Amino acid sequence: MPFGYGDRVCARREIRRKMSRVFLISACLVISRALCWGSVLFDFESGLQGWRSVGDNQRVEVVQEGAVQGRRSLALVCEGATDGWLAVTQEFDWRGAGTLSFTVSLPEDASVSCLVVPYVKDRDYNWYEAESQQVYAGMTRVCTVDISEFSTEWKPFGHLNAWDGYVKQQIREFGLRCYFSRPYSGRIYLDGVETAAELPVPVSFLSQFRVNSARVPKFGRYEASFTLPASFANPYDPDEVSIDGQFRCPSGRTVSIPAFLFHDYVRSLEIDGEHLYPVGAHEWRVRFTPTETGTYSWTLTVSAGGQRVSFACPEFEAVPSDNPGFLRFDRHDPNWLSFDTGGFFRPLGLTLRSPDDQWQPYPYEFPVEKGRGTFTYDRYFRKMGEAGMNYARVWMAAWWHGIEWSPSYASHYQGLGRYSQQGAWQLDYTLGLAEQNRIYLTLVLLNHGTLVCDPARPTVEWWDNPYNELNGGMLRTPSEFFTNSEAQRYIKRRLRYIVGRWAYSPSIAFWELWNEVDLTDSYNTANVAAWHTRICPYLRSLDPWEHPITTHNCRPQNDPAVWALPVIETIVGNAYNASVVSAVRDFLVQRLPYRKPVMVNEFGVGGNAAVLRRNLHAGIWASSVLPFFGTAIFWWWPFVDYYDLYRAEYAPLAAFLRNEDFRGMNLRMAECRIAGGPHASRCGAVGMQNDEVGYFWVYDTFLFDAVSAAPTVNLQGQGLSLVVSSFREGVYLVEYWDTARGVIASSEQRAFAGKEQTLPLPAFSTDIAVKIRRVKE
Repeated sequence: MPFGYGDRVCARREIRRKMSRVFLISACLVISRALCWGSVLFDFESGLQGWRSVGDNQRVEVVQEGAVQGRRSLALVCEGATDGWLAVTQEFDWRGAGTLSFTVSLPEDASVSCLVVPYVKDRDYNWYEAESQQVYAGMTRVCTVDISEFSTEWKPFGHLNAWDGYVKQQIREFGLRCYFSRPYSGRIYLDGVETAAELPVPVSFLSQFRVNSARVPKFGRYEASFTLPASFANPYDPDEVSIDGQFRCPSGRTVSIPAFLFHDYVRSLEIDGEHLYPVGAHEWRVRFTPTETGTYSWTLTVSAGGQRVSFACPEFEAVPSDNPGFLRFDRHDPNWLSFDTGGFFRPLGLTLRSPDDQWQPYPYEFPVEKGRGTFTYDRYFRKMGEAGMNYARVWMAAWWHGIEWSPSYASHYQGLGRYSQQGAWQLDYTLGLAEQNRIYLTLVLLNHGTLVCDPARPTVEWWDNPYNELNGGMLRTPSEFFTNSEAQRYIKRRLRYIVGRWAYSPSIAFWELWNEVDLTDSYNTANVAAWHTRICPYLRSLDPWEHPITTHNCRPQNDPAVWALPVIETIVGNAYNASVVSAVRDFLVQRLPYRKPVMVNEFGVGGNAAVLRRNLHAGIWASSVLPFFGTAIFWWWPFVDYYDLYRAEYAPLAAFLRNEDFRGMNLRMAECRIAGGPHASRCGAVGMQNDEVGYFWVYDTFLFDAVSAAPTVNLQGQGLSLVVSSFREGVYLVEYWDTARGVIASSEQRAFAGKEQTLPLPAFSTDIAVKIRRVKE
C-alpha cells in the first residue's frame, strides 16, 4: 500500500512544478548529474552520423534543405513509400537529460501529412514509443519528448518493462517512424536532435512506498519497496549510493541491513525452454526477518554524494509463528545444527547446482532435460519435500543464479560491478520454493572454473570472467584474484548485495564461499587462506542473522591450512570413489583432529545405472550412521530425478532418521564387525555410538564398496551377526531396519553384559540398518 511520503510521481514536469505532500525527515540530498546535461546529439554537419533508413522504397541523404541549425539536415527520400523509418544504433546514456527534442519538416509541395512516432530500444532491445507528432506540408515542427526519470510518455510496445532512470542510461537505438497519409514520393527532413538538462533532484522523499504486511510472523519476511526521485550511474556501487535499513527490535537491539535494487520478472515455459520477461520499473527493496515478537521501528538512510538523508518508516509487529528460525551450530554441542527455537536439524539432501547438468558419470540411457529453468526446480523441490528431504546445495554460477559476469557470455549480464536482475530474480524464485517446501540451502557463491584459464580443462571460465583485464577487469592471471585489493573490493560489493537480498531467509543454511577452491589455477595455500581470513569477517559483519560460513575443497588432502582457519566453521569436501564407504569413513577420520563439524558435499561414481545407484545408496546410509553433521550429498541429480530416487532411496533414510536428535550424545565412530558364517568377510559394518545408543549400517561390500557388478546374494542363513562393543550393561531395544522400505523389519529387547555384544541379524539380501538404545529403568 502507498506510504504517503509523496504523491505518486507521474512525470518529471510535475516534480518541477510542485513538491506537495513531501515528508522530509532531514536535509535534502541533492544528486548531481555528470554525463548528459543539455547537448546536441545530431546536427548532420559532418554527414549521416550513423543514421540509416530501415523501410522499403526509401534512402537517407544529407542535404541543405530543411536545416534549422547550421547548413545541413538529414533527408529521408521516399519513392512511393507508405511509411518511413529513420534509425540510429549506438549506445546512449541520457542520465541528466530531462527532454529530447528534434525538428521535423515537410516541403511546401508535399502531397501528404505525416504522423511522426519517436521510439527507442533499451539494452535488451525492448521497444518504447512516445506519442505521435502531426506534421503537415510546409510545416516545421519542433518535437519535444520527456525523457526524465519518471516520464510517462514512453509506452512499452510488445513487452511489460517500464521506462525509468535505468532504462534511459542504456539506450541502444533511437529512431522515428513516419506514417504518411498516402503513399509518398518526396522528402521529410530531420535536424536539431538534442537533449536539455533536467534540474538536480533532491532526494527528499520516497515514492510508491509499500510493505508486504504490517503484521509479520516471527522468522517471516518483512519487505518494503520504494523508489527514489533519482537514479544512479551504478546503483550497485555503495561508494556511489548506499541505502540501509536500521531496525530497532523490541529488546532494544539494533540491526542494519542493506537495501538493494530490484526488477521484477515473469516466467514463461516455451518450446525452447524457460524465458524471463522484465515487468515494470526498477525499485529499491529492503528485506528483514524479525527474530523477536513485538513492535519494530525502523529508518531508511540514503547516502550519496557525500550526504545522508534519513526517513522514518512505519512500525510493524512481529507475531508468534511455528517457523523454527535460522540454522546455526548448536551452542552446547557445536558438532550439530540447531534452529533458533531449539529444534535439531540434520541435512538430508542433494546437489541441485542448476536445473540441468552437462556432465554424466556414464552415458545416460535417458534424455537429460534442458532449458526449463525454474520450472524444473518446481518439480525438484516438490519431490524432495514429499520424500522427507530437507537440504540442497545450489550455486551462483554464470549459467545459473549468477549476478556478476560478462555480457559476452549472456546478454542479461552487465560486466564488472553491475548485477544481473534476471539471475537475481531466479534465485529469489528458487529460495521461495525452498521456503515453501521446508528445504534449506547451501548457497555456493564462487566456483573454481571462474579462475581456470587452461582451455584443455573442461571447467574453464576465465575468458568470460569480468575480473579478467581483457574484459575490463583488473586481473592479468586467475591467481591474482586472491591477492589483488581491487578484486577484493568488488567481491565485497557483491557480498553486500547478496546479503541485502537473500540473508533474510532462514532457508539459507550456509554461505559456501567457494566450490572446489583448490582447483583454481596456480593454487597457493597461503594466499587462499589469507583471502578467507579477510573476506569471512566482512561477510559476517554484513549478515545480522549470522549464517554459518564454509568453503569447499575437492582433493581429499586439501587444504589443512584453510580447514584450520577460525573463520571457517565447518569442513566440507568430496568423496568420489567406487569404494564409497571407505572414502566417506576416511574423509571423516582425516578431519576429526580439526575439531570442527564435517560433511561430504559431493560424491557419486558408477559406470552404469545399477552401480551408480548402489554408490548413492551406500554413500547416504554410511554417512548417516557416522558422526557427520549431515548426510553425504550426491552429485548426479538428473539421475535421481529421472528414476525418482527421492522416494526409492531418500524416503527410507528420512524415515530412519526421523525424530532422532544427536545433540549432547557425544557420538563417536563405533568399533563393530560382522561375524559368523562363511560370508562374514564379505560384509562390512559402520556406525556411531556412545555407551547407551548406537546407529549401524551393515552392507555387502561386493555391492556397495566396489565397482563390481556382482549379483546380489541373499546372505540369510549364513549365521551373520553384528558384533558391537563398549556399551554399558543393561537392557537395550534393538531395531533392525529395512533400508529399502524405511520400516522396522523386526525388533527385540536384549540384555547387554560384558565388553562385546553379538546381535544375530535377521534376513537381508543387500544391507540392513540397526538402532540400539538402552531402555531406561
